[in-house]
Amino acid sequence: MTLSSHAIRAQATKSLSIAAYVLERTAENWCTIQKIVGLPKALYVVGETLPLLPILLKSLESSIKNNEETKDLKESLPAAFQFAELSQQQAKYFNAIFDAILTTDNHNTKEQKYRIAAEKWGGKPIEAVLKDLLQQATSLATELVTDEDLKSWLEECYDKVAKLNSFLVEDSKGFVIINNYGFGSQFYHHGQANQNQCSEGIIFGPDSNSQWRCNDGGIPAERYHPRLEERISTPITSIKSLRDRYTVGIVCALPKELMAVRILFDNKAGCYENDVWREIPDKDDNCYVFGRMGDHDVVALCLPSGAYGTNSAASAVSSMNRTFDNIAFYLLVGIGGGVPSNKNDIRLGDVVVSTPTGEYPGVVQHDFEKVTQHGEYERLGSLQRPPNFLLSAVSIVQSDPDLSLSYLLKDIAMIGERQQAYRYPGVSHDKLFAAEVTHASGYDTCSKCEGPTVERKDRRIIDSSSGEYQVPKIHYGNIASGNQVIKNAQKRDEIGRKCKVLCIEMEAAGIMNTVPCLVIRGICDYADSHKNDEWQEYAAATAAAYAKSLLSVVRGRKVR
Repeated sequence: MTLSSHAIRAQATKSLSIAAYVLERTAENWCTIQKIVGLPKALYVVGETLPLLPILLKSLESSIKNNEETKDLKESLPAAFQFAELSQQQAKYFNAIFDAILTTDNHNTKEQKYRIAAEKWGGKPIEAVLKDLLQQATSLATELVTDEDLKSWLEECYDKVAKLNSFLVEDSKGFVIINNYGFGSQFYHHGQANQNQCSEGIIFGPDSNSQWRCNDGGIPAERYHPRLEERISTPITSIKSLRDRYTVGIVCALPKELMAVRILFDNKAGCYENDVWREIPDKDDNCYVFGRMGDHDVVALCLPSGAYGTNSAASAVSSMNRTFDNIAFYLLVGIGGGVPSNKNDIRLGDVVVSTPTGEYPGVVQHDFEKVTQHGEYERLGSLQRPPNFLLSAVSIVQSDPDLSLSYLLKDIAMIGERQQAYRYPGVSHDKLFAAEVTHASGYDTCSKCEGPTVERKDRRIIDSSSGEYQVPKIHYGNIASGNQVIKNAQKRDEIGRKCKVLCIEMEAAGIMNTVPCLVIRGICDYADSHKNDEWQEYAAATAAAYAKSLLSVVRGRKVR
């Protein structure tokens, strides 16, 4: 297969973009290595030098993408592509060394942990791996980069790394690293054979994966740079997409719901959000935000302004699922109307999580039914249950006796500190009127509403730096979903009796049969005539806080 010049440039820039992202994350970890005492000098130099490589990769990407296509540029593309591939591969090595050093293994010193990790990855000292990367980086920068400061910085770093002596020496198992101060590959032996010291790399026997062409005797005859076309099996799928890193999708109906989620991101995608955006197909009309919660890379969206209901949700998630096909599951996070009863003491700010109860799968489409010849209502169709791995995680969170204090209130308070509108409105603003009491006409709040209210027990109140909070309760059960806005207490209670639900909302029914999904709703009203917006922000905060708590116990999932 022969790729067009345009396709080769596109593949090279994509690979460089991915490599920059990967090494940037690796460099962020290694920047903390300076806080650890007693390590070999080479490890500290790695922490100082690694941040330079993502900068170079981005510069190479920009140069290839924006400069006029010349003969020299075409000839440099294979080397740029190979450097990007090597950078991604060696990032795994650097991560393995870093993780090994930070393990809590008390049987080995940090130096021994480094030695063991290096041996697992082929025995090459970390300074040699970094030196190889810098050598290729310097060569490419000379050809493609115009920033003289960057090139000078690369040369200084290379000289600094080249002067390092290897910490790894022979141990009792006969593991030996060959110190190599030339430009060849370093290697090691196991066993009692004579050890070697050399200034060039030696390859024993033909190796199909080597970048050297070997004669039958195994002596390198010439350096071989494979053509880019030979390294790419298909034009698109052979290079891992930046989109593939996102394994959790969060769907919100309102901007105020998405804001609460975004505040709780552990970190944002930063400048790399732009690189992901370049991969979004033109036919996908959604806008996305990217971040991380716990061990999960999250992509989130908000439905188009004014477009609510099951159909809008189904359309948005369908596009999202095509664009981010590595998403393992979705969380529908936001607000809903509570369905209180004598059995279920549901209050404003509480959270309802869609879990199967009895004959119902967790979400019930309450407005999808027919009338039988006997005048009875019969629901049509059935929605899917949330996947078992999510329900298992829900059980773990549900069993945590300290959930409200250790997780929820901390995150709820954090949201309130960032955005004052998301603070707890106060228990005096939470009134559940009897079903027959209608809202006072012409008023936004219930200050002028008269009539009996439902008596309820006091709940625990907690003081925090951002105000007073009533500890929210988490309810697990069925959620009713439909395209109708419910603002009638009698209708609410009817749906509650028929569908055995704790909450009413408007999007979930459009999603449950499309993707693996769990619905998390903060209660902002009681779906009666007193419905208003006063509690929406706080309810969005409690739902987002629960979502983050849940993700803290969900294992990372592979491609569906």
